[in-house]
Amino acid sequence: MSEQAPKNEHLKQPESAEYKAQHEQFEQNIRDKAEQAKSEHTAESLKALSETVNQHAEASQNIKTDQLKDKAPDVVPGMQQLLKSAAYDQTLRRIQQKLPKTAQAFSKIAHNKTVDAASDIGANTIARPSGILGGSLCALLGSLILLYYSRHYGFRYNYGFFVVLFVGGFLVGLLAELAIWFLYTRKRQQY
Repeated sequence: MSEQAPKNEHLKQPESAEYKAQHEQFEQNIRDKAEQAKSEHTAESLKALSETVNQHAEASQNIKTDQLKDKAPDVVPGMQQLLKSAAYDQTLRRIQQKLPKTAQAFSKIAHNKTVDAASDIGANTIARPSGILGGSLCALLGSLILLYYSRHYGFRYNYGFFVVLFVGGFLVGLLAELAIWFLYTRKRQQY
């Protein structure tokens, strides 16, 4: 049993210099043929692709613009806006049905067309973020300073001063936004 021959002995090949040279020559031939096939295949496919492109390009030149106009769908002016409005109303009704009764009543009031329009106008004009930021910062800092002086000098703190500071800061914030917008648009016009 100890004299058994290895099972893969018949697969071994002699490793002579002549064998290595033949093997390298064989590998080189395979590489050369692969490169040649690749270049021939690429040239053939490029020719076929260019012919196909030329055929399609000629066909598209033959199409007249009148034919394209006939295929365009008829668009009714304002139809897109009507569809958006209908989808919005349907979604609003579906969501309102899922709300509790009190929230439904408030939602119907808040989403009324006149209330919604007034809210949008107010959001675009009155409730500017720069005005609210400026008003709140001015009211906070001014109230802190006034509170310090009222404690230090012993006079009574006036709560109405907070409203005056907020309105003043709001105006300063709006003016700052207007100035920045003016400078930005002027700078864009120069270029």
